Amino acid sequence: MKSKILFQLDGSHYLQDITNNYLLFLPLELFSSIKKSLNQPNCAVEDKENYYKRKAKFLLEKLENKKADMKNFSGRLKPEKIENTIINTQQIVFEMTEQCNLNCKYCGYGEMYGNILPRQKKDLPFKHVERLIEYLNEGWISPKYTGINKNIAIGFYGGEPLLKVDLIK
Repeated sequence: MKSKILFQLDGSHYLQDITNNYLLFLPLELFSSIKKSLNQPNCAVEDKENYYKRKAKFLLEKLENKKADMKNFSGRLKPEKIENTIINTQQIVFEMTEQCNLNCKYCGYGEMYGNILPRQKKDLPFKHVERLIEYLNEGWISPKYTGINKNIAIGFYGGEPLLKVDLIK
């Protein structure tokens, strides 16, 4: 029985490894390269001129080397564990807006990647940020907080987050 299964669902492409219990979303080009390398293990995956062939080779090698690590993902998550992880987070990243004034090819929402949800040009409402910070603050002053320090890194993501400087401030 094959341990790696490539499949498509609603126009998206995936790689599932049954042995190591993981599922990856793949851009179409990477999906095609992995499909070729799995069907023809000795194909020219080493071709240095083709980005997706090199990426497929790298990904498959790294996943093979992580078999032991993947076993740590078994079991069910308990609500207490999720709450504890959230309260003890060391970094928060806010997606400020889906808007962007650029059109970069390499962007995760650019033309190099297919099968992504269309951007709606929505902005992050301040009330969502406020609710998250209030929730975290309650956890930080509770006995559930086990961190050494309370320095939390805050990052801003987008679209282009600087389009929302007012919200960042």
